[in-house]
Amino acid sequence: MAPEQLLEQEITPRTDLYALGCVLYLLLAGRPPFIADRPGRGVPGQHINDKPIPPSAHGCGPDDLDDLVLRLLEKDPRDRPADTAEVLAVLSLHLPRIGDPAPDPALTPDPTVPFRAPDAVRASDAAPVVLAPNRAAPPRRVRARRFLSRAQASARLVQASEELRAGNPEAVRGDLENLLAEAVQSFGQPDVLIDRIRLALADSFRLIGECAVAAEHYAVLVGDRGALPNQGGEKGTIVLCAMLGEAECLAAVGRGEDGGVAVLRTCIPLVATLPRALADEVADRCRDLGVQLMELGHDVEAARHLLQELPERVDT
Repeated sequence: MAPEQLLEQEITPRTDLYALGCVLYLLLAGRPPFIADRPGRGVPGQHINDKPIPPSAHGCGPDDLDDLVLRLLEKDPRDRPADTAEVLAVLSLHLPRIGDPAPDPALTPDPTVPFRAPDAVRASDAAPVVLAPNRAAPPRRVRARRFLSRAQASARLVQASEELRAGNPEAVRGDLENLLAEAVQSFGQPDVLIDRIRLALADSFRLIGECAVAAEHYAVLVGDRGALPNQGGEKGTIVLCAMLGEAECLAAVGRGEDGGVAVLRTCIPLVATLPRALADEVADRCRDLGVQLMELGHDVEAARHLLQELPERVDT
């Protein structure tokens, strides 16, 4: 249901376009634009308030249809396409052309025949109709599920990370859980991109307040401390970030305050050895942990002194 339906406002033809957008999203992404995975907010509330992520972020469908689908799902009916002709103008670009090959693997029935072989359809229409015996239709052959590409995974991770920075961890936690499962299936372990996804997932749980679950994910990454000597690499940076995140979680539940100071003593001297972007990431997490320890009143002077050792500027 479109937002205006849920809010009992005026219904127009563009209300049907919103419903069409929901169907197209499901066909392209394999899931609806909104699902009931957000605590405290059901699907109707998401239809009213939340902006859907592009369907291509789920790893399916042509990327150039994102704009059309997102326009169909605009909250304000005036921001949606004017009519179905405008929608068809975009969708028709994806129809098969005359002479195009049949789908591979084959589809039964084949919905592409009227577009790539219209003469065959007209000949079939001219033939006498023969009623077949009542029997089950042959099973439809469907395409095997495509594996997630690294580009798709990276794009979804970037979008989720932006939501985390904007303070919306609940909006992306479910998507990050799905992304992690898909990435593990597609890429296997070990993999730095998978580690980045797990780190973002752990951050989402921590920001929501589910520190025990977050600590479990951080611990998986912290277990690979063998990457620490190579601090110039992405892997070592992820381990440092996970160490700091795990320490934050333990301190938040009243465990490991002493360990938090020890983690700061380990991480802060290493910040200056990192490239600028990675150094800033680790330094920000050091500050978050240090401030948390001071707010808890534990080793305030030690935490303040350690934070003063963070470089103000790290050269690339």
